[in-house]
Amino acid sequence: MNISFADTKLYGIFVVKNGYIKEEYDNYIKINFQKKGRRNRVLEWIFLLRLNLAYKILNRKKDGYEAKSGGESSRSFCNTDAFAFERIKPHQLAMQLLNYEVISFDIFDTLLLRPFKKPSDLFHIIGKRLNFEGFAFSFYRVRTEIEKELRDEKYRRIGSREITIYDIYHEIERRTNIAYEEGLNEEIQAEMDYCFANPYMLQVFKILKNQGKRIIATSDMYLPREIMIKLLSGCGYEGFDRIYVSCDYECSKNSNGRNLFHIVKSDYADKSICHVGDNMISDIDRAQKEGLYTAYYKNVHQVSETLNNVRMAEVLKGSYLGLIECKLYNGVKNHSFFYQYGYAYGGIYVLGYMKWIDRFVRDKKIDKLLFVARDGYVYKKVYDKICGSVESAYLYWSRVALMKYCVADRNFEDFFERVVKIKAANSAESVSIGYFLRIFEIDNINLVKFNLDERQELNDSVLKNLKQCLLYYWDQIQQTYEAGKKAFCKLLLAEIGSAETIGIVDASSNGYGLMNLKYLIESLTDNAVRVNVFMADRVYANNRGFVYDESVHCYLFSETVNNDCYTSMYGRHNSDGAANLAFEFLTQAPHARFAGIDKKEKFLFDPPENENYEATGEISTGIVDFCNDFTQTFRKDRYIFENISGSEAFRPFEIIARNKAVLRKYFKDIVVEKNIVGGNAKGRKETYADIIK
Repeated sequence: MNISFADTKLYGIFVVKNGYIKEEYDNYIKINFQKKGRRNRVLEWIFLLRLNLAYKILNRKKDGYEAKSGGESSRSFCNTDAFAFERIKPHQLAMQLLNYEVISFDIFDTLLLRPFKKPSDLFHIIGKRLNFEGFAFSFYRVRTEIEKELRDEKYRRIGSREITIYDIYHEIERRTNIAYEEGLNEEIQAEMDYCFANPYMLQVFKILKNQGKRIIATSDMYLPREIMIKLLSGCGYEGFDRIYVSCDYECSKNSNGRNLFHIVKSDYADKSICHVGDNMISDIDRAQKEGLYTAYYKNVHQVSETLNNVRMAEVLKGSYLGLIECKLYNGVKNHSFFYQYGYAYGGIYVLGYMKWIDRFVRDKKIDKLLFVARDGYVYKKVYDKICGSVESAYLYWSRVALMKYCVADRNFEDFFERVVKIKAANSAESVSIGYFLRIFEIDNINLVKFNLDERQELNDSVLKNLKQCLLYYWDQIQQTYEAGKKAFCKLLLAEIGSAETIGIVDASSNGYGLMNLKYLIESLTDNAVRVNVFMADRVYANNRGFVYDESVHCYLFSETVNNDCYTSMYGRHNSDGAANLAFEFLTQAPHARFAGIDKKEKFLFDPPENENYEATGEISTGIVDFCNDFTQTFRKDRYIFENISGSEAFRPFEIIARNKAVLRKYFKDIVVEKNIVGGNAKGRKETYADIIK
C-alpha cells in the first residue's frame, strides 16, 4: 500500500483547506479516471493550481442553493459569512419540488446526516469498537486503503469502480485478524448508530409524501439497497417508489454511458424528474446532462472553513466539527451569531471543563461544588445536567465583594491598586470621586482635609491625596464592611453545610477571587474544610505556589499548563485584551453583578447590563445545547467526550479570538467591565468597540 497524494501535507495545503476546491478537485479526478482509466498528474496539478487561483486569490464563491435545468438558476441565498448562512425554508423548497412528477433525493449529506466532518471519520470509532489498536497502520488506514485498492482493481478488470461493503470486509478478513461477520456487522451497526435524518429534508420529504408525490433515492454508495432501506427507515424515511444505489447497478451517477441518472430517466421516461443533492458535480451537473431538473442543497460540511484546521485529535476533531456543522447549517433554523458562538466555541470548552472537574470530584472525594457567580451560572447548568456526581450550589461572588470582604481587612495596597488606580487609568469610563465612594459604601469622611472634592474626576492627579485620605479612614472603612461580611459568611457556611471537602469553580483570569475565597472558607472553618480551586484560565505567576501544591487546578492553560495556549491567549496579538473579554463573555450570567450584602442582610447588585442579557442568554443556550447534543450523540462511544484535554477545548476559541473582523462586527455593542467599578455616574458604559483595535 503506497502513500497517496491525499496523505501528504501538500494535499492539506492545496486541497483540504478550501471545501470548494476539495469538492471540485476530487470530482475532477473521479470523472477523468472513469473516462480514461488512468491519471494524468500534470493536468491534475494544472487544474488544482487554477482552482487555488480562482478561490484563494480571485475570491471566487459558490452559491448555497440553486434550482437548475439547462443552466438556468434560481436566486442564491447563501451569505459568505458562515455566521449569517441561510437556506430557503423547507416548505419553500417543497413547494418548488411539487412542480415535478418524480423527486429524486441523494441519500448521504442530503436525506441523512452523520455527525462527522468526513464520512471516513466513522472508521476511527469502528476501529476502537473492534479493539483493532496499537498499530502504526491503523484500522482507519486499512479500511480506507482497501476500499480504494478494490475500486482501482475492479476498474482495471471490468471498467467499473463500484464495490460493496461485503467486498471490503472479505478483503479486510484476508489481511487482518478481523473476522468478516464481526467487521461487517460492526460497521453496519455504527452507521445505524450515527446516521440521522436531516431535519430540513425530513420536513421536505413529509410534505411531498403527503401530497402523493413519487419519491425515489439515488446514491453513490457501497452499502447495497437492503442496508439503505434499514438506514432510511430507521430515520423516518419510508415509502420510496424505488431506491437506486451504485453498487447494485455497477455504475455511479458519474459513470460514462450507462449511469444511475440514465437508468432513472429510462424508468420514468414520460415523467418530469427533479434530483436533489449536495454535490455540484455528481448531483447537479451530471443530472442535468441526463435531462433531469435539479435542486442543489449545499453540504453542511462545506458551509464554513473556519475550523477546518483546528488542532485536535482526529476522532474528536471529526466528531466536534461534524456535529456543529450538522446542527448550525442544516437550514431548519437560522441561529443567531451569539447562539452559534456559544454552541461552536464555548460548548466544547465548558463540556471538557466540567468533565475534567468531575474526575477530580471522584478522585479527591469532593463532597460539594460551589459554582461562583457569574461564570458559574453556565457551568452549574452543564455540570448538573451532564455530570452531577455531587451536590452543587451557585454562590454569589464578585470582584466588588472580594474587595469588601477579603481584601479590605488584609491588604490595603491591593485594594487601592486594583480598585482605585485601575479605575483612574480608564479614561473611557471616568467617574467622580463621589461616585466611587458611594459604590464602595464609603461615607463620613472629610475630603477637604486632603484637598479633595467629591465632584473631582478620579484620575492620576488625585491618586496621592486620595490614597492618604483612604488610609487615614481605613479602620472606619473596614468597619463599614463588617456587617455585610458577617452576613456573607453566614450564607457561605450554610452553602457548605456538612461537606468536608469542597471545590470552588470559576473561569477566572488570575485566580485572585477564588484564592481569597479559599482563604475565607478555611479561616471560617479553622481549616476543617478542604478547598480545591478550579479555574478554566490562568493563575498569576506570583500565586504559582498554589498550583504546585495542587490546591489550585487550571484546565485550559496557565504559565505551567499548556503554555502554548497561554501564550496564544495573552500574546502580543491580544494587546488590547479583546480576546480576554470575548472569552469571559462566553460564560456570563443574565443577571447583574453581585455587590455585597447590606446591614439588613439584603443582597446588593450593580445596575443591570440590560444591553447584554439577550446575547448572554443565547450564548448560554448554545453552550448547554452543544453539551447535551454532543454527549447524547456519542453516548455509545463516551471516550470521545470523557477526556477532552484543556488544549483541545481551547483550540476553537483560539481561532475566533484572532479573527478581529468577526469580533468587531458582532461584539461592538456589548457592554464590558474591565474594572471593578463599572460604568460612571452619567451611565456611560464602555463597549467592546471602545477596546478592540
